[in-house]
Amino acid sequence: MLPATTFCTIKIDSGSEVSDEERLKLQRNLRKDLLVFSDVQHAEAAFASAPVGAKSSGIDLQSLVVTLAASGGVITTMIGVMQSWLSRREKTSVILEIGGDKLTITGASSDGERRLIEDWVSRHKS
Repeated sequence: MLPATTFCTIKIDSGSEVSDEERLKLQRNLRKDLLVFSDVQHAEAAFASAPVGAKSSGIDLQSLVVTLAASGGVITTMIGVMQSWLSRREKTSVILEIGGDKLTITGASSDGERRLIEDWVSRHKS
């Protein structure tokens, strides 16, 4: 069973040729889609690491920090939202991370990817 609140980091990989403006647009679109999903309590832009000596770090245009409510199927439903979002974007993938455990999801779902998703979800249900 999930703890009362679970934090998940989502990193959007859209390739090196995408502009910062497009990265921000992708991040905002995914955030909007995730917030429609009722068990996502919060989805906010992550902060980028600051180089040594810098005054502030700024926003990481490729990452979201998501707060999930503990309820049955919350992770599976969130992954479904992301797969739907990815299906509308070529050459984009997302990397989910909970407690150091990472899962990469692409727009083209294969049998192998489905098995990886099922295994990853199983590890985070208990």
